[in-house]
Amino acid sequence: MTASNELDNLARVVAEREICNSMVRLASVTDDGDLADYEALLIPDAVFENAGTAIHGAQAVLAGMSQRRAAGTTGPGSNTRHVVSNIEVVVDGAGSAKAEAVWQFYADADGNKTLVLSGTYHDRWIRTLDGWRIVERRVAVR
Repeated sequence: MTASNELDNLARVVAEREICNSMVRLASVTDDGDLADYEALLIPDAVFENAGTAIHGAQAVLAGMSQRRAAGTTGPGSNTRHVVSNIEVVVDGAGSAKAEAVWQFYADADGNKTLVLSGTYHDRWIRTLDGWRIVERRVAVR
């Protein structure tokens, strides 16, 4: 293996790890964090699709999260937990990647945990000057 190939492999592994960490961070911030931290992981024109309904733009995504927090269904004090596992990241070019992960959503995370929903995230990511950011997330419930 040449030095160039080793550097390419190292860069790919670093990118994969950074995206994995960002996926976990998104889940953690959903449950307990500040929405500004969530927004920092999105590009401004990010698209989130769930149950065939697409939400266009980071501000619209955050507005939906704010509504769920106001209703007490997620966010600080809601005792919910998003668990992300089985993460697979494929860096598919200069500064872009696709990722899939299994997610589980629990209620009463501090007590008798109840699995409410589970499914798969299908994501697209791009590298920005500030790091990897999500471009698109399609949520499949299973």
